[in-house]
Amino acid sequence: MQHDLFTTYFAGVGAEPGKVPASREVANFFQVAFGIDVADLPSSRPLPTFEEVLGLIDLAMTRRESLHGVPLDTPDVDGLDLRSLRRSLVLVMADAIRRRVVETPTIHRDLVAKLRDGGRLQETSFITTNYDTLIDDALYDHAVSPGVSSVGPAVDYGFEALGPRADPGSRKRISINLLKVHGSLNWLHCPACTDLVVTHGPDIVARLLHDIETARCTHCDTMREPVIVPPTYYKDLSNVYLGVVWNRAARVLRECSHLIFCGYSLPDADMHIKYLVKTGQMNRLAVQDRLRITLVNHHPAKKQPAQDQEIERYRRLFGEAVVDARLSFEDFALDPGAIVGRPRH
Repeated sequence: MQHDLFTTYFAGVGAEPGKVPASREVANFFQVAFGIDVADLPSSRPLPTFEEVLGLIDLAMTRRESLHGVPLDTPDVDGLDLRSLRRSLVLVMADAIRRRVVETPTIHRDLVAKLRDGGRLQETSFITTNYDTLIDDALYDHAVSPGVSSVGPAVDYGFEALGPRADPGSRKRISINLLKVHGSLNWLHCPACTDLVVTHGPDIVARLLHDIETARCTHCDTMREPVIVPPTYYKDLSNVYLGVVWNRAARVLRECSHLIFCGYSLPDADMHIKYLVKTGQMNRLAVQDRLRITLVNHHPAKKQPAQDQEIERYRRLFGEAVVDARLSFEDFALDPGAIVGRPRH
């Protein structure tokens, strides 16, 4: 899905991307930087991936350099500059995902409900590199059993301490760790006053695309930007909220007894993730049991050589503690108890 994200998006909006400001900005950039006319797809040469484009822009911004025809932060006559372009790229990516996922898959809801009904959900933390809000929505909708009165969010993103605390009153609070170490499409950060808001609802991307004024900070009127870290070799993790999330993830990995990788291939570009997990494995208390690591990465089309290479890649870094369950994410979600075992309480 990531590989053909832009092709999918521009095929969906048709030959007139100029109707949406963010689409127009991205289309102009492809013409300037790559000589590609998105209105002429698929006859044009293949579009670059989202990670390639966003990584290019992030690196230029960090080096305080412009690209020919695209200034750093002073818009040209067409309004094209790197900061604005980055925001438009993220929104276009989010809309492409929204268009592809016409109906929210039930698999995330199944997993949350099964963990909840089996008494395991509140002993579970989720760490993800994904930007989408599928697991977020599943937790908000299904972390609490029907008929149970609760208050407060069902999701703790790890940076709650940076914001105001709500008084839970006498009702039970359900809060599950969801640590999104590469950011999230629903985190809107103000670069001026550093305030961050978490948005909800399936129409947030559409609203930000068609009415950009809804993204303005209510404190200082600056345009908010989604917090997104592209999975490229270069990663900017300087955002204070991301720093807190990574710190919480490191603590969770030090303290957990069983780590389950779902649909994650341990790519070369994610050295930060490798470091995070490896230190969690090594920096455990002497009285703790050895960390168990299970892979849930199987799918019907996966060939044996690919499976062998993947398990070798994991064991090369984490040792013989790694076990391949040879289950798909769908299999695991329908019966997580087959792997995670019985709850401790």
